[in-house]
Amino acid sequence: MSKWKCNNCETINDSGCHICEVCEACAPYISKFECDSSDISNPLMCSWEAENISRLFVQLNDELPIEVIDNKYFFDSKRNCIIRLIAENEITRITYEYPIVISKPRIDYFEVNKINVYVDEKVEVKWKVSNAETIYLNDIKVLKEGSLILEAGILDIEIKALNSSGNAQKRISLKRFSIPKINFSSDKKKIKSSDNIGVLLNWSVTYEKWVILKYNGKEEICKHRGEQRVYPKETTSYTLDVIGLDGERHFFKQINIEVLPEATIKFDVDKEYVFPNIPFTLKWETENAKKVTLNGNDVDLIGREIFDDGIQKETKYTLCVTDDFEVKKKEIVVKMLPLPRIESLVVPMPNIEKNINMTVNLNIPNIAIDLLSCDLQKVGLNVEAKVVEGINAPPKVELKSDLEELNYWNKIKKNIKNLFNRQ
Repeated sequence: MSKWKCNNCETINDSGCHICEVCEACAPYISKFECDSSDISNPLMCSWEAENISRLFVQLNDELPIEVIDNKYFFDSKRNCIIRLIAENEITRITYEYPIVISKPRIDYFEVNKINVYVDEKVEVKWKVSNAETIYLNDIKVLKEGSLILEAGILDIEIKALNSSGNAQKRISLKRFSIPKINFSSDKKKIKSSDNIGVLLNWSVTYEKWVILKYNGKEEICKHRGEQRVYPKETTSYTLDVIGLDGERHFFKQINIEVLPEATIKFDVDKEYVFPNIPFTLKWETENAKKVTLNGNDVDLIGREIFDDGIQKETKYTLCVTDDFEVKKKEIVVKMLPLPRIESLVVPMPNIEKNINMTVNLNIPNIAIDLLSCDLQKVGLNVEAKVVEGINAPPKVELKSDLEELNYWNKIKKNIKNLFNRQ
């Protein structure tokens, strides 16, 4: 409030007096003035209480005065300023001046989702700032309120808020941990169900707080480096649970050991010895096999093959069975059985030479036929062999001769029959 001149008596009155010292006329008077400068992001408001006023003008800094009717006024200002209230009545005109000091910035909250983080983790930061003209987050200009995902590797996060009255700032320091390095291996990935040697597990861990080996519902606390032989009876998962240096985050490495059955093979032939062109059948049956071949050709896991035309020479058949571990082989050799031939018989008889025709019906198993010989003159003998179905039927021999009436021929005939007709 400045000194004022009374229009009634032209007396100059002191600024602290609103009643004329001479004529006691009342000057316009501002009894109360308030202004909230705590949030410059919104328009500021000033208000007042006035007495003996006929007109009132408001002036912001050096701008032109504005006449107002209400007892409040809104204005934008990010910096310290001056509000002047110019009050008039018929006695005088008085200017009241009020400095507006902007409040310092205020950081309402500034936080991260975690303090202990690993080098591969990103961090979320949230903030809210009041009464700031400019806000920086790690030197990046940001809004007064928001959130941001910061890349991995940042150790310190700082927020700084500024206005004309000062600044406010806060810093958060993160504690970063190295990720555990886990080496976890086994000497086998799968074993046979009959295996009694087991599997050797081996591990080495760094940047860890604890190491736990888990399998089949069991948990064993281990050293950071070690090995263990295990004997799974069925397919089993072995998990190395490593707790990091923060004591909270878990890191896992898993090994699956498969326990699988071996392949089994049954491979048979109905005839191991055959005559030329005689049919025979190969049969096979496998279990737990992935692939089966017969002499290099893919075949079913269970099957048979009939050789209707037989073979002309000894032949080998190889059945190869592949399982999860190896290729197993089983061989069958089908051998040829030679037809019997009787070149001649030497029999005791007079100096007589005769040809004797003989028909032999044969189906001979695996036997050897010995020829007869004696110290007599030769008697020519022709033999015709015919194969009869049925492997168990012994050969039948019929002998016909013009020498039937001779006793020595009957003896020869008997001996030959015994040879071919023996059980």
